[in-house]
Amino acid sequence: MHCVAPVLSLPRDLRVAFDVDVVTGGRWQDAVDLPNLGAELLEGAQFPNCAAYETWLIGERRRLSAATETLLQEATLTSISLGKPGRGGMHRAIAFAEQSGDSSLAASAYRHLAGSDVLRGIYARADRRLATAEAAVTVDRHAAVELAAIGGVSRLDQGDVDGAIAIFRRGLAADLHRAHPFLPIMLAHTGRAYLLGSDLGAARRCLQESLDLARSRAWAGVTAAPLALLGHLAVAERDLVGARGLLEQAFARACQIADPCWETWSAHGLGLHASAVGDDASALAHLVDAITRSRPQRGGHLWSHVWALTAGVRIARCSGDLRAEGWYDEAIVIAQRCGMRALTDQLVHLN
Repeated sequence: MHCVAPVLSLPRDLRVAFDVDVVTGGRWQDAVDLPNLGAELLEGAQFPNCAAYETWLIGERRRLSAATETLLQEATLTSISLGKPGRGGMHRAIAFAEQSGDSSLAASAYRHLAGSDVLRGIYARADRRLATAEAAVTVDRHAAVELAAIGGVSRLDQGDVDGAIAIFRRGLAADLHRAHPFLPIMLAHTGRAYLLGSDLGAARRCLQESLDLARSRAWAGVTAAPLALLGHLAVAERDLVGARGLLEQAFARACQIADPCWETWSAHGLGLHASAVGDDASALAHLVDAITRSRPQRGGHLWSHVWALTAGVRIARCSGDLRAEGWYDEAIVIAQRCGMRALTDQLVHLN
C-alpha cells in the first residue's frame, strides 16, 4: 500500500509548531523556550488511509515525548545546581502536557518549577508544586530522587534541619547505586544540613561522598559544591590551612562554570577563614564579594545570599564597618518574608 499526498489530511486550523530537531538533539536551554514544548507531534492531524504512516507517527510521538521529559530533567538539575531555570518554557510544557494527558511530562515540569521557586525563596509554592508532581504519577525511583532533592532543600532553607535530613535520606535510599545525576548535588545539600546542625562528622561523610561521586563522573564544575562546604567544615574544625586550599579550589571551579551559588559559598567560606586568622579586612572583602555574587539579579540561591549577609553583619559590626546595618536590614527583610526561620533567629539574636 502506498501513501500519497491526497490521503493526508491536515486540519486547516493546525497551529502547533515547534522544532523537533531542537527537542531531540539540541540543548535544553533552547528547547525549554520553544513556544509549544510538550505538544504532540502533528497534533490534530489525521491519516485514515495510511496505517503505515500512523504507526510511524505513534513511534515518533513516543520518541519526542521521551526526549522532552529528558530535557526537563536536565533543566531541573540545572535549576537546582546553577540557578538558571527556564520558567516560561516549563509553564508551556505543563499546559500542553495536561491537555494531552501526559502526566509524566507535567510532573517533570512541576518539579522543575518547584526547584526554581526554592532558589528564589518561594517555599510554599515550591512545596505545592512538588505535591502536585508527586500526585500526578506513580512515583518511581527517578522521580523520588528529584522530589527529595528539591523538597529537602526547601525544608532546609526554611530552617528545619532534621526534616530536611529525613527527606534527603529518603531520596538517597531510593537510589542506592547513586545513578541519578542529582546525587552529587543532593549529597552536598545533605552535608550542608548536617553542617548547619553542627554534626560535623556526618557532614564530612556526605560531602566526601558528593565529591567522590562528582569526580568519578568527571564533573569538575560540580565538585565546587562539596569542596566549598568542606572548606566551611574545615574552618569550623579550625583546620585553617586545609580550609584555605579547599575554598580556593572551590572558588576557581565555581567561577569556571559561573555558578552564583557555589561562588557565594566559596567566597563566604574565604571570609570566615580570614576572620578566623584575624584578618578582618580580608574577611570583609571576601564577604562583600560573596554578597555581590549572590545578588538575586544573578539568579542564584536566595538563602545563600542571606547566609552571606548574616556573616557579613557579624564581622562588619565587630570591625565597626558602617555597612553592617544596611546588610542587616536587607537580610532580616528577606529572611522574614521568605520564612527562613533559622536565619531569622540568628539575625534577631544579633540585635
